[in-house]
Amino acid sequence: MILKLANKYRNIVVLSSGTTGTQVCDEFAKFFPNRYFTFGEAERNIASASAGFALRGKMPVIVADNDFLTGAFEQVRDDICESNLNVKIIITGGGLDEKKLADLLPNTKVYSGMGADDLESIFFEYGPAIVFV
Repeated sequence: MILKLANKYRNIVVLSSGTTGTQVCDEFAKFFPNRYFTFGEAERNIASASAGFALRGKMPVIVADNDFLTGAFEQVRDDICESNLNVKIIITGGGLDEKKLADLLPNTKVYSGMGADDLESIFFEYGPAIVFV
């Protein structure tokens, strides 16, 4: 899904924590090593770096697990959402109250249960988005 979009949109960059280790990140890193960035367990740095990428015209896609939003909530809210930056966050796993999350993060659309084919639709809308897959 991300690989197809990365071929279509050359400004996509993927940021992940070292603990993510999903197949998506592994494949992306293999095909686009200069557009893939891993930060280890520095969730706050990922959020702030993605804001910087967005300000420079890139479309950052953060791939993380639920712990990312817990560890980097203030940076996501302050650096990404309040600034209405075009950052997409893909969360693997559920367990968070998505409606409450949407209320806490300004300018942010929250999606749940999207299939790989539906994922492209969020890239057409400018602004922060969180997708639970």
